[in-house]
Amino acid sequence: EDGSKNKIEIFYEFDRIVPWSENIHLDGHLFAILLHAMERGKNVRVHGTISQMAMRNVEELQSIWQMWRPKTYKKIEILPDRVDTSRIVKTQEKAIAAFSGGVDSIYTAMRHTRLLPENVRYPLSDALMIHGFDVDIDNISGFKKLVSRVTPILTDLNIKLRTLRTNSRELKLQNWDDSHGLELAACLHMYYDEFAFGLVGSSGPYYNFILPWGSNAVTDRLISGNNLSIIHDGGGSFRTDKVNDIKNYPLACKLLRVCYEDTENSKNCGKCEKCVRTQLAFLAAGAKSIPECFPEGFNLQIIKDVKLYRDGNIKDLKKILEY
Repeated sequence: EDGSKNKIEIFYEFDRIVPWSENIHLDGHLFAILLHAMERGKNVRVHGTISQMAMRNVEELQSIWQMWRPKTYKKIEILPDRVDTSRIVKTQEKAIAAFSGGVDSIYTAMRHTRLLPENVRYPLSDALMIHGFDVDIDNISGFKKLVSRVTPILTDLNIKLRTLRTNSRELKLQNWDDSHGLELAACLHMYYDEFAFGLVGSSGPYYNFILPWGSNAVTDRLISGNNLSIIHDGGGSFRTDKVNDIKNYPLACKLLRVCYEDTENSKNCGKCEKCVRTQLAFLAAGAKSIPECFPEGFNLQIIKDVKLYRDGNIKDLKKILEY
């Protein structure tokens, strides 16, 4: 960190040991701190290898974020020891999807195992749950409960669960609203040697997605390297469209988790903005009752108590009303 004695350490703890080699691609590590470096106007020295595609994409990503937030982000140089033009030859193409147990991630998992015709699906075999994003990094029991809650969905869809623990969000080096797509993709890049594609469920439709926003149809595809392509998935559907498919999947209706207010980080409170908005989406989509993943006793009066924090939430509610 700029020659300072107080160095910053970002760690990624995951399910295997990868022997160190000077040829290992550090694309994910670069993406994870890109906006931090741009905000400070500091070049990034990489003591290792970056893939050629990642170098090209970082150039474009910088142009985008500079244009979106010219007062915040400055153009910097990326200075790796090596730039690798080669690609790993994989005997079988596989995809891994980011998974939280929420509407967007369950829809992506369903889409590429059940909903889409086989010849257009991505070969989704694994899902990655990240401890340190939706669930606080020190909340070990909460993450275990969340994993236990949503694993049956993945098992039913024949998807293998992977877990990863990182402090990249906890450090608060960057504005999370801007950086979450980059930090999420960085975690998927830890598996670049196994998978050809990393799927990220869309948080908004192509029709009216909000910019700037950390994960979107413009920048997600650019968080890719030589050997892992990040795929922004499901942007052709509104959130209520996604719920319309999920409502026909009883296991998801039982185990879906969308809440950020629950203190254990593993259940739905039923009363926060996101819980209320999701329950209304189920009703708008024709569900006969509120799904059992939410506490019983939904009252329309709750709507009046909801506080809206983003324009995107307002657009979602308008779309629910239209639906």
